[in-house]
Amino acid sequence: MFASRTLSPAETRYAQVEKEALALTWACEKFSNMILGSDFVLVTDHKPLVVLLGQKPIGELSPRLQRFRMRLLNYQYCVQYVPGKHFYTPDCLSRSAEGPSTDSPDILEEEELFINSLISALPCTDVKMKQIIEAQNNDEECKNIWETVKKFSPIGGPRINRGSSKKRMTLMRLHEGHMGITKCRRRAQESVWWPGYSQDIQKMVKACKECIENSRINKAEPLITTKLPEQPWLLIGVDLFKHRNKWYLVVQDYYSRFLEIIETQLTSAAVINKMKCLFARFGIPREVRTDGGTQFTSKEFKEFTVEYGFQLSISSPHYPQANGEAEKAVDIAKRILLKCKDPLLGLLAYRCTPLESGMSPAELLFG
Repeated sequence: MFASRTLSPAETRYAQVEKEALALTWACEKFSNMILGSDFVLVTDHKPLVVLLGQKPIGELSPRLQRFRMRLLNYQYCVQYVPGKHFYTPDCLSRSAEGPSTDSPDILEEEELFINSLISALPCTDVKMKQIIEAQNNDEECKNIWETVKKFSPIGGPRINRGSSKKRMTLMRLHEGHMGITKCRRRAQESVWWPGYSQDIQKMVKACKECIENSRINKAEPLITTKLPEQPWLLIGVDLFKHRNKWYLVVQDYYSRFLEIIETQLTSAAVINKMKCLFARFGIPREVRTDGGTQFTSKEFKEFTVEYGFQLSISSPHYPQANGEAEKAVDIAKRILLKCKDPLLGLLAYRCTPLESGMSPAELLFG
């Protein structure tokens, strides 16, 4: 005889949540002819379902709860919580009701379709997916995880476990652009997972030779941030900096934090020409903020502002903190050029790394 494993309190609560979600889903499908196309209320005495079936993003749910949400997409409903002591009629009826079978052909077919759609939506090419599958099949850690998943519940949302043999390569890809610990973790949360990945990322970043050699020194005065604009490319910060005997123009959108690093000459004509190219791609902003450099205060640049119809705001050259976003953009640009063997790849990594909002600069700028 085999001894059955005793579920922990957390596992018991999770199993109860799934049962309640299944009951609501089954009830909607049972009375589909009566409620389809109408707004209605799902009443439950299980409070977590208000969030799980109504507000929480579907990608953050377990696969089983994701399937219930997918089956409920046909209906227009809201979930309402009622305490158990006031849940008279449903509580009485539930005592003799037969629960729906999770092994019926229809449900199994839905599960198969859901799994296929989930795999196709993973952020991975077909070639890379084959490599990952091969690595997982040969990895003992992945085999142990798979056995655990089959016994109880999966580890989380739709992310890929690449196996311990691929960890080093994956960590290096996550650290492209030499982002910090927080941003590398955000990149990982978008696509990959393995046990202890967060600690591995922290060790990787702290041991990075380029990051250590080019670590920043805190400034005495904090940068002054600006109120977030209403939409992308309304307000941009522009600055110039020198790196290895070359001058660069750095431009950052205040809304999306999208960054451009452009090699240029230290003249007003050269700067104007580079900015015209940017405006041709992204449009003319409402306001451009710069420091008091002669390239931006010249007569030629003022004529450029009149011709293109944008407002020019110039901060004091003795108080660069007033143009905080541009100064921060210069700092990011310098770190990319210093640390990355391929600066364009580093710039790409920065643009694709999620910000605190959960979206990357590229997503915010291009929608």
